[in-house]
Amino acid sequence: MRKPCSVAIAVLQCAVLSGLVVIVSNPETSLAQTSIPTSDRVTSYALTEIKFPGAIRTGTIALNDRGDIVGDYFDSSLIRHGFLLKQGTFTTIDLPNSTFTEATAINNAGVVSGYFSDSNNVVHGYLLYRGVFTIYDFPGATATFAGAVNDELQVVGIYLDGSSNEHGYLLNHGTFTSIDYPGDVAGTEAIGINNRGEIVGDFIGQGISALWMFQRRSTRNVPD
Repeated sequence: MRKPCSVAIAVLQCAVLSGLVVIVSNPETSLAQTSIPTSDRVTSYALTEIKFPGAIRTGTIALNDRGDIVGDYFDSSLIRHGFLLKQGTFTTIDLPNSTFTEATAINNAGVVSGYFSDSNNVVHGYLLYRGVFTIYDFPGATATFAGAVNDELQVVGIYLDGSSNEHGYLLNHGTFTSIDYPGDVAGTEAIGINNRGEIVGDFIGQGISALWMFQRRSTRNVPD
């Protein structure tokens, strides 16, 4: 029998720095030691295989509260496409003249976020709602990747600057904000955002790879 994963998230540093909190995996703490209400424990699962028809590989990436799923698949020519699986029906997501398309997230209104590469192999972010694509790029970036979208239509992701350095970003109703972890880091990624506007991501620096969380100070008390 496989042993339970002995990984829990520990807050190592509560930064006054730009409201960032560093969190990493702590192998010393077992999940069995955490307090989980009995009513929240799931005792059984129903597994469903998801495969895009005719695809040689299918990957699921995200789902919303209604059970709509987005992800990607590779066709027989090894071209990557995004997809939406809604109420048992698959829909391919492809931007016109793209060399590949990825769907990375979907909110509860059905807005899909993702990224694609154009005919010049430049990567752009997009939002898709009711068949209409909105394409966007972080100003001055050489590539823009969308990571997640919340119900407030706030989008987070990654962009590359002219030196191919990674930065996180927030797109909030047309306004971009760059997200960079303080200090000497090799790159910052913004990966997820919830409906309170709290953002999670990771960074690489000082010989370590760690997670971070950006949160509004008024939403949660953080220990000193």
